[in-house]
Amino acid sequence: MAFIRCSVLVILMAIVTLAMKKGDKDVKCVQITLKSIYGKPESKVVVDKDNAPQKIKDISVWDQISALKCVDGINFFHYSHFLIVKGGCAATFKVCYEKTPVVTTAAPLTTIQPGCTKVRLLSRVARPVSKDVGGTVSSMRLLQNLHTKVLCEEGVNFRFEGSTVFAELGCRGDFEVCTGAAALTTPASELTCKKVIVRSTRKKPGQARITDSKGQPADLESVTLVRQISSTIPCKERVNYFVFGSFIITKQGCQACFRVCYKNMPTTAVPLTTTPLPDNCKQYKVLRPVRKLVRDSNNRPVKVTSVLLVKEISKHVCRKGINYFYRRSLFVANGGCKGIFKVFFEAVTTPAPLTTQEPGDICFN
Repeated sequence: MAFIRCSVLVILMAIVTLAMKKGDKDVKCVQITLKSIYGKPESKVVVDKDNAPQKIKDISVWDQISALKCVDGINFFHYSHFLIVKGGCAATFKVCYEKTPVVTTAAPLTTIQPGCTKVRLLSRVARPVSKDVGGTVSSMRLLQNLHTKVLCEEGVNFRFEGSTVFAELGCRGDFEVCTGAAALTTPASELTCKKVIVRSTRKKPGQARITDSKGQPADLESVTLVRQISSTIPCKERVNYFVFGSFIITKQGCQACFRVCYKNMPTTAVPLTTTPLPDNCKQYKVLRPVRKLVRDSNNRPVKVTSVLLVKEISKHVCRKGINYFYRRSLFVANGGCKGIFKVFFEAVTTPAPLTTQEPGDICFN
């Protein structure tokens, strides 16, 4: 009986040993030392021997250096390829990652699609860069990451608006930028989504203004919290972050990455200057604060139904419902908002009042 038990134990140990050897081929562990001095955060991208970023699978404190104990989720944490310490935490960490298999059948990342160009953007942490490509950008794709410590992520540290591409927060890389007909053939109902990071402190709120490809305030369809950045203060909707018009506002230390989606405006419309305005619409050029009573062609007050900002003259100031809006027959624009507006109203179908005097009316002679 004892012999059988020993045989079973030996077999089990052999199976575990084989499984560990097999697992070691896929999971690699390295030692990384990070120190948060005077509470200043420090981060590092986990890479393999070929300097390729690897997604962290498991992390633990190997050797505690600081007197303050490092606690996961409190003063050190990780996401994707990044390991971050803060609040005085200093330690050597055991970081394990699963080796990402190399796909050999995919086309090279440096392949440029027809109708697209290659653009290199080299930003620094405190110095964003931008470049005008001379046409409305329809898509932007990372071809090669040129920084070993900062990973370029779309919507986080590189993006595009109109004919300009941007890189910031240390993102450095080569990008495939496509312009032209692709932007004009986008259906009006198709959603465009991107990621934005909004940070606040306990005393200072943070905000991000979402604009479409034309630089106009976007009509947001959805806002989703993708990743929590602040480790001690959880972000909760309508508690410490809010969606107001085309703005995302955070406060009380909430810091997070959000995924926002909005509808693309039609780009094939006929220019406004070539088509006469309909009878139930008036166009106003606003260069100073106005409070205007909207009237029809017969000088009668009408009920305003909508206001459209055709072109903003001020620089990203106009906000619908904030500094330009309408109430019944009034159109109001103030707070530094300058631009060209279309004001639509209900056409009055009732006849003019009987007391209106017309030339030669015998009732008033």
